[in-house]
Amino acid sequence: MQRCFLYFYILILSFVGSDIKNLQIINYYNTCVLIVFLSIVFMTLNAVQFYNRKTDCIFIGRPELFLFIFLFWSAATFFFSVIPEVTIFPAIKCLGAIAFGLGLILYLEKKEQLIQLWLVSYIFSGIHSSLLVIQGFFPLFLPENIRIESSPVLQFFTNANYFSCYLLLHIPIGVYLYFRTPKSYSKFLIGLGWITTLVALGLSDSQAALMIACIQILVSVAYFLSQKKPKRATSVTLGAIAAYLIYFYLMNLTTDTNDLSLSTIINAPGAKIITSPFNESNWVEQHIGIRLWYWLGAWKMFCEHWLLGNGLWTYNDLYPYTGLLKISGDPYNILPPHAHNLYLQTAAETGLIGILLLSFCLLLLFKNNIKILINKKRWNLDLNFFLLISAIGFLIHNISESNWLNSLFVYYFVLITLSIGYLYRKNSFEPFSFLTFRKKYFLPIYLFFVIVACFPVVSFYKYNQIIINPEISLQTQAQFEDKLNQAISLCESCWRPRYLFGLAKINRYQKTKRIELLNEAQKHLSEALARNPYSPKITMLQGNIYILQNKNKEAIHSFEMAKKHPWYRSQALKKIKSL
Repeated sequence: MQRCFLYFYILILSFVGSDIKNLQIINYYNTCVLIVFLSIVFMTLNAVQFYNRKTDCIFIGRPELFLFIFLFWSAATFFFSVIPEVTIFPAIKCLGAIAFGLGLILYLEKKEQLIQLWLVSYIFSGIHSSLLVIQGFFPLFLPENIRIESSPVLQFFTNANYFSCYLLLHIPIGVYLYFRTPKSYSKFLIGLGWITTLVALGLSDSQAALMIACIQILVSVAYFLSQKKPKRATSVTLGAIAAYLIYFYLMNLTTDTNDLSLSTIINAPGAKIITSPFNESNWVEQHIGIRLWYWLGAWKMFCEHWLLGNGLWTYNDLYPYTGLLKISGDPYNILPPHAHNLYLQTAAETGLIGILLLSFCLLLLFKNNIKILINKKRWNLDLNFFLLISAIGFLIHNISESNWLNSLFVYYFVLITLSIGYLYRKNSFEPFSFLTFRKKYFLPIYLFFVIVACFPVVSFYKYNQIIINPEISLQTQAQFEDKLNQAISLCESCWRPRYLFGLAKINRYQKTKRIELLNEAQKHLSEALARNPYSPKITMLQGNIYILQNKNKEAIHSFEMAKKHPWYRSQALKKIKSL
């Protein structure tokens, strides 16, 4: 039962949690709750199975322990986040990743379980790649009224970098599975999936991912040569060449077809063409220079909140206040969703404590892995090596991206870390290199975690059912305020219900002209601003209310606060000048 549920979990994670456009059957927040719920169920099933086993101990390596502590600390940044409502979403993801990791530790007993798990994941990634290739090269068969993106990947995934990073995780795994599979038919399908994955990676148009894939392939070839297996090295090389030739042939074959389909769709009624906001002629500035700009913003945030950090996912809200966001000048006037660097963003959002915990995890992980690779007589050396290459590819890719809490990657990094940790425990002759927990101590830890995780998950789900419900604005005034009070009781640190309360009071004032409603609106907006001091729309709204109340001094102060955001500076200055 645990195995079937785990495969179902990977299916949901791959197809629902990976931001595929046409498969987002539920909204983004509910998707997060669903995956966290499945993680807790998976952990519970394996906890029950663990108590039915004869074994009395559970083993956890130090890298896994530091990873769990880092994830728990990341979730705890909610309590001192500068904008708690923003942080609660990634915090819940971290709790789900911990539950998934604990479930894996309890689940993995044999190496076949680990290999089958990665085989299932590899099959799903092959399906992703195949669908992209098919969908990307048959535009004539698509409906006329359609959005044509600048990249085929963007017609399938919401972000090309998510897709390319997802494929990088499976390229080394595909090499291992191909040479491990004895049956010719299965070997053919795995090899075909590997070639398709490389072709799809080319379609992603991610230069960093392509460079990392080339490095992974070269390292795999060098590994087989060092193991005196030249036939395997030759097979990997030929597979990569075949993938390149197929990609090159298809790109040339479809040039005229794409031009024809584009002209057909442009002339179709209701068609919309999406193009890149960047000028391709200045690639260095728009891809490298702008990232240096974003990294500098993360460094400034780290210097301001260097110990505890400013809270998960607050980078986007704080970046305008670093002085780096320009009012004009492409691409420096684009507000970045993240720092495009996992390590700098981790330092900025979780502080020195968080980045040290992550660093200890990675250092111990590589230290343990290298120990196994040095001793070539250890068990299952190939799987250990290719998992390491997969992890390194992910970490290198995140020097220029921040695919951690976006999409499914935090769960996959937990999977990679625990897979490597499991192999190390099986290979290690040093009992002191990992921690031992007896069965009687694990039950209270499990119950404590379930309680700690379930309470915020349930509250978060109920809160978003109220806030993001489009029917909330169609209710009567009494029903609307009752719903907002429920939202406040579910999330005391959230600013949005109080902001909506303020808007409701202003709307009532516009109808009745009762001055006390303005005072109530100011009270709610002040409470919202205390929970989100980086929202210029709150301070602008407060300033407008102060003008109605003939409080020009307070209005100027509010507009001065809004002026700190570059996009509101001009508007705020006009208000100040008029006063």
